[in-house]
Amino acid sequence: MPEEKDRIKSACEIAMEKVRKLGSLSAEEQKKMKETELLATAEAYSGRCQKGMPVTQLILDLERFPSEDRTVIKKHLVRKLAATVELKDLTANQRTYELLEGLTGNRKEIDCFVEITKEYQAALARARNENLSRLSASKIRGLAMQGISGSAIEPAIENSAEWRRVQSELDREFGSRLDQAKQELYGGL
Repeated sequence: MPEEKDRIKSACEIAMEKVRKLGSLSAEEQKKMKETELLATAEAYSGRCQKGMPVTQLILDLERFPSEDRTVIKKHLVRKLAATVELKDLTANQRTYELLEGLTGNRKEIDCFVEITKEYQAALARARNENLSRLSASKIRGLAMQGISGSAIEPAIENSAEWRRVQSELDREFGSRLDQAKQELYGGL
């Protein structure tokens, strides 16, 4: 007769052993396990939101959780969604803004995101207009030195190192402001 340790265990026996082990977890380990579970739930909801889950359905689903769990899930979900907000495309952010407002009820911070994005886009357009002729002339001179010239040439200034530097400076400045607004949103949770 095989010894106990050599015996193949059934799925039920394995599950029961895991349950016994879980019962022996410390309060700290149980809390960490619960936090991991809630984070996974927030990740799942984030995916569903990105696939078009209506805000009202999200709110209803979250109401099923105990208050403390719901708060933790919302915090994780708000952080995950806010991380997707970008400066470059205001319309692409609209869905995220709706979700964030539904989760936080904080229209002021969402409006701040919108305003920062609009200001970034305006500053980018101003910088492009201010630098267009100078950068175009520089690019045309560079092309002429390579033997490429003519009236049909319209240089793409977006590819120039100087334009990338200007854009990078604007990205840093407005990205910092957007990150600060996100932190204020998190602080209100």
